Amino acid sequence: EYTFTPNSDEECAVSSTLEIIVNAIETPQFDIQTTICEGEQLNFPTTSVNGIEGTWSPSFDATTSGSYTFTPLPDECASAVILQVQVNPLEVPVFNLVTSICEGDTTFEFPTQSDNGISGTWSPELDIMNTTLYTFTPLEDECAVSITKQLVIIPEVVPIFNYPIISICPGAV
Repeated sequence: EYTFTPNSDEECAVSSTLEIIVNAIETPQFDIQTTICEGEQLNFPTTSVNGIEGTWSPSFDATTSGSYTFTPLPDECASAVILQVQVNPLEVPVFNLVTSICEGDTTFEFPTQSDNGISGTWSPELDIMNTTLYTFTPLEDECAVSITKQLVIIPEVVPIFNYPIISICPGAV
């Protein structure tokens, strides 16, 4: 609080009090996921959770990890915030699968986890009677790409012999 007291030689002036309030500088807060998969888009809000408006720089790059700065608008009583974003590369699921099975083989199953630890699902449903191209789709929380594998179905063969049935005696050559 400040008091203005005029000089005594001023006839028409009175003392006046002025109160100055200094606001605390706020820190913008954000609810942004900071670890994403390569290529995944990330939208930076222009208003923080606690109501501070501003801009982000540099422009977001979905291919590499980096630092992004939120600069409050000049009329906001707030500090700048730096946000670190980790961009994880997309992995390729690896499977050591057989590439062919006998027609009707009911023991074959597609694994739901790749050899390098990526979980997902296969489509279409397994067909043990027809050669089919299958797609492995990683679960949403995996940083991985889909892959395709063909499973060849080998038709069942009934052997046919073109030899006449011959009778031989025991011990004969």
